[in-house]
Amino acid sequence: AHLSDDGRWGFGMILRRDDGRCVGAETRICSGTHNATMAEATGLLQALYLVEWNRLSNTVIELDAATVV
Repeated sequence: AHLSDDGRWGFGMILRRDDGRCVGAETRICSGTHNATMAEATGLLQALYLVEWNRLSNTVIELDAATVV
């Protein structure tokens, strides 16, 4: 997640198959927090929604946010 001074923040994600092919990507800009950990956790939740929406199984999720992992 990337935080701005005005409370907006953004995140991105890439959905790949096990062979590395990209099957989806998303970026989003949100508002309402100045807390990086909360922003990262919200990004994880959105990734889980994407997994559920695509009815995926055996999913591996990787994050760069050690406090959330």
